[in-house]
Amino acid sequence: MSAEMTWFVGMRECTAGAASSRCFDDLVRQRGSGHAEEIRDLAVRKRRRSRSLWPNSPGKDMTVIVEAMLLAAGVPEAEVPRLARQYRSSTGASVDLSEWR
Repeated sequence: MSAEMTWFVGMRECTAGAASSRCFDDLVRQRGSGHAEEIRDLAVRKRRRSRSLWPNSPGKDMTVIVEAMLLAAGVPEAEVPRLARQYRSSTGASVDLSEWR
């Protein structure tokens, strides 16, 4: 099971919870580590948009919520809530994100 993760974008320390970490792990497996890191960093820039679209999402103390990771990965807004629920309820099951780029 993935735990929280911490990384730096420039000088900014960023954090993500277990659901976002599982999403990142899937992206590494499905798209490679370099692409997954680009998506993770893009998720930081999409964090305000994801918070405005899904204001009641868990993870208020995290820089990035799984919804931002999914948006950054190219998942359409209409699909994000369903996949976010899968990541939050999952105990490690992989989600196929190959449909979206």
